[in-house]
Amino acid sequence: MSKKKISLTKVPKLQRNGETGVVRTNNYGAGWSTWANDDWAALLSMHCDIVQAVSDKDYDEAARLAKSIVREVTKDPKAYVCVLGAKNLVVEWVDIGSHFEILEYDGLESLSIVGKGSYLTA
Repeated sequence: MSKKKISLTKVPKLQRNGETGVVRTNNYGAGWSTWANDDWAALLSMHCDIVQAVSDKDYDEAARLAKSIVREVTKDPKAYVCVLGAKNLVVEWVDIGSHFEILEYDGLESLSIVGKGSYLTA
């Protein structure tokens, strides 16, 4: 796991070639960040260790990291994180600084690049 200090607002990101890796589900079933507490969306979708695990197609590790990171940050050892969609995860690369939101329908998530506002930022 990353050694950087993690918070709900300062998430260590995996960035390459001017882009940030963002994790989302690629199939119907269970959403990844959209089926979680809204405060955890940035952690679950952009934390560098989760993005790397998904890039490596290690979905069990991504699920384990999601639970571990959320519990560490919230200081709640029983915090529930829905990881049912872990096997359907993909990484999408978004230009650094882009504002985006993650939309969900029946567990299938998609990214929508938007203008300025209170959205997630790559």
